[in-house]
Amino acid sequence: MNQNAFLLTGRQMKILQLFKRRRKIIKPPKVFSSTQNQIVIPFRPISILLIGILLFCCFYLLLRSDFFLLHKIEISRTSNSQQVKFISEDKFKDEFEDLRGRSFFSIIAGEIEDKVKKEYPSLEKLTFIKKFPDKIEVFFEEKEAAALLEAKNGRFLLDKSGLIFAQAPDGFEAPAFQNLDKEAHLGEKIDSVELQMAIELIRGFSNFQIFHALFFNTQNFPTIYIKTQEGTELFFSGESNLNEQLATLQLIVKNATIEGKALKKVDLRFKKPVVSY
Repeated sequence: MNQNAFLLTGRQMKILQLFKRRRKIIKPPKVFSSTQNQIVIPFRPISILLIGILLFCCFYLLLRSDFFLLHKIEISRTSNSQQVKFISEDKFKDEFEDLRGRSFFSIIAGEIEDKVKKEYPSLEKLTFIKKFPDKIEVFFEEKEAAALLEAKNGRFLLDKSGLIFAQAPDGFEAPAFQNLDKEAHLGEKIDSVELQMAIELIRGFSNFQIFHALFFNTQNFPTIYIKTQEGTELFFSGESNLNEQLATLQLIVKNATIEGKALKKVDLRFKKPVVSY
């Protein structure tokens, strides 16, 4: 009995040893004591503050540095077919002198363009170019007169949209019409369908190279009357297609030229034009 008991105990020992070999010992995580000396840095708030200070310093230097202050202003006129100039380049340049000495980055081209265009109705086009780091270039083009308005208070020039943009210089020639009952003012736009049609017809003369308008009248609209420098009287209908009437007129002028005849009157208000030589 004692021998069997000893053998049983030996088997148990072997099983116990085998179990110990296969057993995995899990190490508990290290726990730092609150008494240990540790330095905790709040990284995100401090980093954001430092970045903000750095950006402010950079922005301040960009605005105040002499290297980025505006020193050079160049003004150039874009030529057009009109010989008369309504804007003096020297006077026009003065409009931009208050920009000199300002930071290059603080100048907003769009705002300056809008301001100058309001002060100069005769401007057709204004281009404002910033040249890094201290220069601006300004290119401007003046309007061309599409008609001359004889008003109660003087003679004024109209552009193709009917805008009064300048007083007419002495001796200036352009297709004229009268409106002596009213005063005209610079920057005012005449919203008139008949006026727009008359200007469109006169511009069509240049495109078709047929006549040079001297005077026009729309008081009996839809009839549009135009007297040419060549001495021909023309009658158009504001209720019909203007381009078709111009094309018909071009054909009549071509035939009259071939036949060696001088046109006195052409009436295009009817389906069949009335032509007088």
